[in-house]
Amino acid sequence: MALQIDGAARKNAVARLFFRFFLCYAAALAVAFLMHRSDLLPQGITQVGVGESAFVLLALLAGILTVAKPFLFLLCVGKAFFDASWFFSLVASVALSTQGVLAFNAAFFYLAFSLFLFATAAARSCLFAGSVWQRDMQLLCSRQFLHFLLEAAFFAALSSMLYFIWSPLVTLFA
Repeated sequence: MALQIDGAARKNAVARLFFRFFLCYAAALAVAFLMHRSDLLPQGITQVGVGESAFVLLALLAGILTVAKPFLFLLCVGKAFFDASWFFSLVASVALSTQGVLAFNAAFFYLAFSLFLFATAAARSCLFAGSVWQRDMQLLCSRQFLHFLLEAAFFAALSSMLYFIWSPLVTLFA
């Protein structure tokens, strides 16, 4: 038996979940900033595109896990630490670059888009995991799973954009 949620309550639940993931990300980013200041985070920008798209895909995977909420919050903290490790080191190198403002804006909007995409995918996955009680073949054959699968394909396509956008951005930072 699935929990039935009408349209307005569903939008409200997605918005509240998005806000919770955003707050969790912001709190973990503050801790990561302090760790970066004391050189406890690894620095590097080589695998950012792969990492950013992997976080979105892992958030989508949470929709079919039985422990979606703890997994998503730990994933959110991991994303904050990952983002801090590349963004703060990138800001330091961009300050020395000839195209400083343009490179900083590109990195900032890339980070903002990846955060928005991750938080939205995590909120949709968390809502799906909480509203569906079926498991195994009953879940795979349900109409709700097909709807979630279409949403997941859309988010996966957007996360592949994160992967492909990163290589041209790296040339801007050099």
